[in-house]
Amino acid sequence: MKAYIDRINTSLKRNGVLKTFSRLPIKSLVILQDLMPSNRRKLIKNIINKYTTLLPWHYDFIGGYTIKKIPTDHSKRLALCFGIYDDVNTELALSKNGFKVYAFDPTPISQNLFKQNPSFKKDIEYYPWAVWSEDKEMKFFYKSNSQNKDNFEGTLEEIDHGDKFEKVDAFSLASIVQKFNIDNIDYIKMDVEGAVPAVLNSYFQTETNTEKFPYEISFELEIPSDINSKESITLLKKMYLLLDTLKDYYNIYYMPDDTADGHLALHATRIDKDS
Repeated sequence: MKAYIDRINTSLKRNGVLKTFSRLPIKSLVILQDLMPSNRRKLIKNIINKYTTLLPWHYDFIGGYTIKKIPTDHSKRLALCFGIYDDVNTELALSKNGFKVYAFDPTPISQNLFKQNPSFKKDIEYYPWAVWSEDKEMKFFYKSNSQNKDNFEGTLEEIDHGDKFEKVDAFSLASIVQKFNIDNIDYIKMDVEGAVPAVLNSYFQTETNTEKFPYEISFELEIPSDINSKESITLLKKMYLLLDTLKDYYNIYYMPDDTADGHLALHATRIDKDS
């Protein structure tokens, strides 16, 4: 029952009354699916219970992602957005609300999106790079072999993907911060298909000045479908390391998902910035 109420409350905040109540049958089905035994669902529930609380009501949604508060003073803030594909609504919304926005995504569909829409340049500084734990050329795997080079969604993490890949330039978060002489990161959006633990663990392990830790991070943890495989166990260890680190410096919130087999949508706000 609590999970059901959480989903309704989050949907009311995100989608409004009409859309929320039109989706009640789907939400009811999700609750029933959640009751079916599944090691993966059990693992997700354990992570939620141990590390997170429900996203506070006063948080806002910006282009589909969460933010503590949409700025009203339009003071210049800085946002790093990793993972664009064919949707820049979040990046445009951040720019409209006073953020200097850097966006990164090496997929061909993202590159074409910016080529075909030169007006985006006034709002978004885009680079066709991947983000990873280190600087190197890497294999960027297609999520499924049915995709082609023009429309594939890529992942650097070697789990739940196809056999085909493209070579891309990847840079660590620390290197990107250095390249652009960034002092403070107000906001990070990450939709990078499994790479979040590697990227953030590397940054937190190498950055000794906690004042340079991002103020807010809105991200998704992709939980493997087979949590018992060797690759999945390795990835889950990275996830737990990240969550343990975040818990020391951040309040970690989760957003209920409308699909029983969805991933974990999380938002971390630095404790000293969450008053």
